[in-house]
Amino acid sequence: MPLKRSPPINPSTSRSPSLQHCDSEPNLKSSEWEAYINTAVRKRKFSNYLSDEFSAIQDKFTDMFMSLKSEQDSKLSKILDYVANIKQQNDDIRESITFMSEKYDTLLSSVQSLQDENKAYRKRIEMLEEKIEGLERSSHSSRIELRNVPKKDRESKEDLLNILVKTGEVLGSTLQHSDVRDIFRINQKTTVIKS
Repeated sequence: MPLKRSPPINPSTSRSPSLQHCDSEPNLKSSEWEAYINTAVRKRKFSNYLSDEFSAIQDKFTDMFMSLKSEQDSKLSKILDYVANIKQQNDDIRESITFMSEKYDTLLSSVQSLQDENKAYRKRIEMLEEKIEGLERSSHSSRIELRNVPKKDRESKEDLLNILVKTGEVLGSTLQHSDVRDIFRINQKTTVIKS
């Protein structure tokens, strides 16, 4: 903002009647803020003593800063090494988990195939059991079981056949040795004869 100024009063010109005098406002500072607009802050000049002390303090701060910086650099390098180790461990863990996952999938598929195979074997066993049961039923039709027949010492199949033929004669049935396919004693109290 331009300031209005009046020309300085010159004693030689003030006496001359031909010059006109310009009026200016008596108070150029309308506010306090305008008073500081054109003022400059000047730096103080330090004496040599203060300058030397300032340089010494500055050197101390520089040394402290450099030692702190080197300490921080060493701590930062330790942290970076530690982070690199953790990253390597994480990579190893990731590889291990991938390997274990693949092995788990392999084991899961083999277990599934074993379960399917087991189901097939169970069906086959059930079918064979049914066949055996059918064969046993058909063999029971030609089977004779005698119970409470006393046992002789050193009993042979011939002795058992004779007992069977005599039992048949008592019951009124004629049996020949050729009619009997197999004869055996199950336990001491029971004799089973197949004919």
